[in-house]
Amino acid sequence: MIVMKFGGSSVADSARIRNVADIVRKSRGKNPAVVVSALGGTTDMLIKIAKLSPKKRHEAEMQKLREKHLKVIRELGIRESVISGELEGLERLTRMVNSLTPKISDHIASFGERMSARIVAGYMSSIGMKAKAFDAYEIGMVTDSNFGFADVLPETYSNVKRSLPRNCIPVITGFIGKDRRGEITTIGRGGSDYTASIIGAAIGAEEIQIWTNVNGIMSADPRIVKSAHNIRDMSYEEESELEFLGSPTLHLKGIIPAVENKITVRILNTLNPGQRGTVITQNIDAGRRVASITHKEKMCIINIYNPGLLFEKNVSGSLSEALQRHKVSAEIISISKSNVMILLNEIQNKDISGVAKELKGMGSVEIKHRLAKVSIVGKSVAAIPGISQRMLSAVRSMPVEATLCSGSKTSQSFIVKERDAKGAVRLLHKEFFGA
Repeated sequence: MIVMKFGGSSVADSARIRNVADIVRKSRGKNPAVVVSALGGTTDMLIKIAKLSPKKRHEAEMQKLREKHLKVIRELGIRESVISGELEGLERLTRMVNSLTPKISDHIASFGERMSARIVAGYMSSIGMKAKAFDAYEIGMVTDSNFGFADVLPETYSNVKRSLPRNCIPVITGFIGKDRRGEITTIGRGGSDYTASIIGAAIGAEEIQIWTNVNGIMSADPRIVKSAHNIRDMSYEEESELEFLGSPTLHLKGIIPAVENKITVRILNTLNPGQRGTVITQNIDAGRRVASITHKEKMCIINIYNPGLLFEKNVSGSLSEALQRHKVSAEIISISKSNVMILLNEIQNKDISGVAKELKGMGSVEIKHRLAKVSIVGKSVAAIPGISQRMLSAVRSMPVEATLCSGSKTSQSFIVKERDAKGAVRLLHKEFFGA
């Protein structure tokens, strides 16, 4: 068996759903299980509806959502009744809401995937493919009760293995589950990748395919580097590092179950299905190499200067306690004889004023905003002789705020101002790939 996951861009409209059905049809001999995201843009519409309930009028947004889905259904030539129950349930829920809680928000957000699965399965059935829609919790997707960012519980794997039907093509909702009390939960934005990976691990899939709108993982963001090329093969470690450092191809935890069960993951393009895509496996025979250039914006550095820092006791412990007290998570903490550098992601840490004030007790504090982390990623890249010097030499025309020693074997990074980040990516791509 294989698992085929199609994201929002792959099921954005009727033409793309027809394309998805054709791709699945050609893979019928591999007994596919299909996982789908909501139609492109739907989750954002549902979140807006949730925020408008109940005190503000949300009828106009509901009408937009209804028409978006009914238009696709009419163009596909299937019955509108395939989603009538979900539309009625959503309308009923939004009218009953007295206050927006994380639990209610998850319930509302779940309707996107639930409608998408029914539309895709309905169209497949209409053209002679034996397909049936399933909400993920119907086949055993059980989570904790951390609404919005729920974790999947261990019994899910045996549940799915036992419950996944073999007599049809199951079209399963990504992103959602239920807790042990039967409440609908979501596993975070992008969680459909995780759903697919869990199902693949549960059934011992031969391969997990992630169908998106690019030809696999690229050597750089093609919107920044026009000459960026597809990476044919990549290790689990390289992909995970790329995702952490800013590449949005996969959900950060999306392939963990695949990694743990040594299942091949393939990234493919729904709009160009003839492409080989990128194959992600446990072992690749690539040697030491630079595979891709990436960057992450919205970074911030807190520098603490103190000439006597070397003589301070338990500097690391004091820093960790201060960050924890203010619920601030650091990507990197670097401590030298007279300086501490803390690298933060400002999206994850919206308010750092409290911790910055407390850290002034350790020395003179300087905060730098609007920074970006630029990275080269590849198997054993840190072991390539002279790699840091070559990397920094390539961007010598722009000021580098800091170089980073993260301890990773698969990446090397430095910090520049946000305005210089894209230029740095282009220079590095030219240095390591010649264009």
